Amino acid sequence: MSHLHPNFHNGRFITVEGVNGCGKSSQGTRLSNLLRALGKMVLHTKEPTTEFVGRHIRQALQDKALLATLGPIGLQSWYALDSHQHMQEQIVPALKRGEIVISDRYRPSLVHSALRKEDIASLLDLNATILGSDFLKPDLTFIFDVTPEEAMKRLHKKGVKLDEQETLPEIARTRELYLELAKEWPGAIVIDAMRDEKEVFVQVRSEVAALLKILI
Repeated sequence: MSHLHPNFHNGRFITVEGVNGCGKSSQGTRLSNLLRALGKMVLHTKEPTTEFVGRHIRQALQDKALLATLGPIGLQSWYALDSHQHMQEQIVPALKRGEIVISDRYRPSLVHSALRKEDIASLLDLNATILGSDFLKPDLTFIFDVTPEEAMKRLHKKGVKLDEQETLPEIARTRELYLELAKEWPGAIVIDAMRDEKEVFVQVRSEVAALLKILI
């Protein structure tokens, strides 16, 4: 994928992806806790961020009228701008320091703005234009896959207010687009997250151990 720039820094860049309710955040937390316990320097972060643009994205996801006004391209521009600031101010400096970065979402989440698989290419172009040389290729991208029904079940169990992307049709569409993107995204590993959380983490830690060349 020509849009992405290699990570030539000393640190390692790992991202966790998937539809809302897939369990990616829990797996990212498990991984960061394990690596810290082993004495590794870890930046555990997420997108959208809590910075100016990130806060506006979160507000937009609760506002159906604003989402309609922005449209997929407008919203994705906000995501890319937020990600660019995230890369410049947090992720790239951490990679230069030799840290392991675990990001809860990165640019594969652009599939949330795609209406069909044909939209992915133009959204990648948009992100490449905005992020420029900071559009780094992660060393590992985990895409946690669950059925839409299971994702909704988990979201309802959390008891939090759902946003406009957290409906059964939206999650079903997004899941299919994640699986399409995984065919082209370098280093993407699709993980069956329908299994028990501990069983899923066994696979995660095995892949990370191979990347870092350590026993964990």
